[in-house]
Amino acid sequence: MKTQRPLVFLCAFVPEWLSMSSSAKPPIVITLLGPTGVGKTALAIELAERINAEIVSADSRQIYRGLDIGTGKPARDQLARVKHHLINIIDPDQA
Repeated sequence: MKTQRPLVFLCAFVPEWLSMSSSAKPPIVITLLGPTGVGKTALAIELAERINAEIVSADSRQIYRGLDIGTGKPARDQLARVKHHLINIIDPDQA
């Protein structure tokens, strides 16, 4: 059985941006996609550390505080390594 790996997409790249000054360039967005349990979080953290980036979670369940089991949230040590956004931002009763 072949191991599944996350897919990595570099989104919204336009060749003309190469000649633009760094202050005029739009931000580059790297998107990691894949099924649960294939290593997206570990890859995102490693990548963010290498390129000095932050992580924005787009998981619809990771926004909730206290729902750690079953949501695949990064562990506390992982959250401490790289700044994460949109994780643990609201209580479940606020939805």
